[in-house]
Amino acid sequence: RGTHAPLALSWGYENRTVAVRVPADAHSATRIEHRVPGADAHPHLVMAALLAGMLDGIQNKREAPEPLEGNAYDQLPPSLPRYWPDALEAFRNSDFIGNSLGAEFHRVYAIIKQQELDTFDQHVTPLEYDACL
Repeated sequence: RGTHAPLALSWGYENRTVAVRVPADAHSATRIEHRVPGADAHPHLVMAALLAGMLDGIQNKREAPEPLEGNAYDQLPPSLPRYWPDALEAFRNSDFIGNSLGAEFHRVYAIIKQQELDTFDQHVTPLEYDACL
């Protein structure tokens, strides 16, 4: 909260507390700002997932909810994963990923990310060391 990082699925105009922001600008420069991926996300995979989501919305004629006005932190409970294990579990359980990007990609990427997480968990960070010793 208070960091302008989205915590829930939402969108809005010129609103830095939502997941998808439409910045105020000239009509010819209208664009979206997808604010969920972290700086460590692979940009090509982020773009592939975004485009797959847009295609799914178009093909299935999904209607967007009303744009959120005001502070999203005060209006929506957090629903996006905050921690890596939670995000990995959501990824594993996503039918959308397998259907959109392929079952083999879905399976292999989940294995790779679990291996990375396991590797991180095998190391004691300086903060942990200082706090415990």
